[in-house]
Formats: sequence, structure tokens, C-alpha cells
Amino acid sequence: SDWDPSDYASTPDALIAVEVRNEGKAAEFLQTLQGSLAREGVVLIPTGYQNVELLTWTEEDTGLAIAVSDGMLLAGTNRAVQRGIDAQSGRSLADNPDFAEATDSLPDGRLFTGWIDAAFYQGIYEDILTTGLAPAAPDVDLAQDMMDGWKGAAFAMTVTEAGIAIDGTVLFEEGQEPDWYTTALLGTGSVPALLPSDTLAFVEYGSPAGIWSSTATALMGTQPSYEEELDEFEQQLGFHPIDDFVAYLDGSMGIALLQSQKGLLAAETGYPIGLVGFAGTSSPDPLRSSLAQLNTVLADEGIAARTTNVAGNEFYVYEDAGEEVVA
Repeated sequence: SDWDPSDYASTPDALIAVEVRNEGKAAEFLQTLQGSLAREGVVLIPTGYQNVELLTWTEEDTGLAIAVSDGMLLAGTNRAVQRGIDAQSGRSLADNPDFAEATDSLPDGRLFTGWIDAAFYQGIYEDILTTGLAPAAPDVDLAQDMMDGWKGAAFAMTVTEAGIAIDGTVLFEEGQEPDWYTTALLGTGSVPALLPSDTLAFVEYGSPAGIWSSTATALMGTQPSYEEELDEFEQQLGFHPIDDFVAYLDGSMGIALLQSQKGLLAAETGYPIGLVGFAGTSSPDPLRSSLAQLNTVLADEGIAARTTNVAGNEFYVYEDAGEEVVA
């Protein structure tokens, strides 16, 4: 396709392909469609391509088309339908080794399969980097590092006895798998044991410390001002946001949606729901010290924390006009 994502006047080619098990019935359907649209003033023009009859809406090179070819009903832009016909007797997505590798690891019997070709999106990203606004974005170089070596991604939806399962595979060039993806992105499976049985939804992720350590070098190397900003935060807070806080969050983190009659989210939405977040640590004492310092700073700003005890654990509750906001 000649689609240029930065040009709003251009559009991508789109193709819908549906398996046909009775081509005679499918041809009758096209004739019926042609007659029905004609009564509405829409004329489908028969054209030929590779011995296949296409019905096109407008000019051959710019309009929409529909056709039956070799057991498939093809519909989309005229060029996309032609490319679909070419693929049936030539190279197709099924011959793409990256697509084959990614989908081979997906479950059999899946209801839906998707594929993203990394090369196309990396090309778009390279175009973004050349714009005048790119230097003002603090994370463009870091994001580029994260995309290096990415070849593509496949995903699937499968119906199981327990429900609908969604699986995904991301391909990288050999030896170029980023550390943030293979280690920092993964959780330990510890979050479900902390949640009530009627939890509505939750996600678990890798540790904040692991994510930071895998991206800090690139971030500091490309954006030196980040380090200066962190030092300014240290002066204001009395502790370093990374060295005295994030670095100790070395366990999995998660967010859960729970049933709750009280709380800010329930009050704002009108639904009996609440959010809770987790971040594990193997060094709680340094975190307690940083949190105590934060409470001192907030108190100086007029935001006093109310201390309460729940099952032997000390909680700090922050309120606004007497209403609990977060704990």
C-alpha cells in the first residue's frame, strides 16, 4: 500500500476475506447484491483481474471491490482485493516466517488470530523522530531502544472451559531481547493471594525497581535533565524518589478492581467499586522511613495523614475535607 500515516488525505488498503464452501451460491449472492444496490442508485461495474470477475464501486484504481476467488469471498479496496487474488497463487502472509513462528506457539483451536508486522510500525516511528516536535519529547530515544530488534507480534483469543483466554507472542531478533521485556515485565504470581475471592479484575506486572534498572541507563544517557529533576525532588521531599523509594520496590506490582461501597471511586462513579494497588518489597524499613518523611512534607502543605491500624499493619489515610481520598 502507498498509505502515508502522516497524510490525512491518504487511506490504507483494507481486505476482508471469508471462506466460501459453495462458490455457486456465492456468485448468486454477488448478483443479488449487484441488483439490490442498483435499485438504490449504486452501480457495481464488472471488471476482470487474473481471470477473476470483480464488482467495483467506482474507478478501477481507487474504488471498492468484491469478488469470489478460489474458495474465498474478497472485499475491500480494489487494490487490496487484487493483492488478495495475487496472494492465492503467490506469496502470502502464511509464507512469512515471522508470522509462522509467532502463531506456531499460540493455542490450537483458537477463535481469533491477530498479527502485527513490526517493520511497518518502526517505519512510522522513524518518521515521528524526524519531526520538529520529536526533540521536545523526553522519552523518544528510550522508546526507540525498546523497539530495537522487535520483529512482530501475534495474539489469539481462545474459548476454554474457564472462560476466554487471550495469548500473545512477541518476536525479537536473536540476542536483542530487551532486559525490560524478559525480566522487568513479568510478575511472580504473588498478587492473587492478596485479593478477595470476589475480585472483579486485576493485572500483575514486574517490579518497579526492575523496570527502572533496565531503563535507567538509556534514560539518563539521553535525558541528563532527568537526574537533575530527581535531585530537586530529593531536596523538596527529603528523600530520593528512586534511590530511597523505587529501588526498594523489588517485588511484583499489581492493580485490582474490587467491590466496595465506600471510597473515592465509588463516590465519583456511582458504582460499588474500588481500586487497590500493590508493589512488593524485600526491604520494608527503608520504605517506612521514606513514607514518614513524605507525611512530614504533606503535613507542612496542610495534608495531614490519619494513622490507623488494620490487622496489625499501620495505614496512613489521606483525607480531603474530611473524606478519605487514598490510604
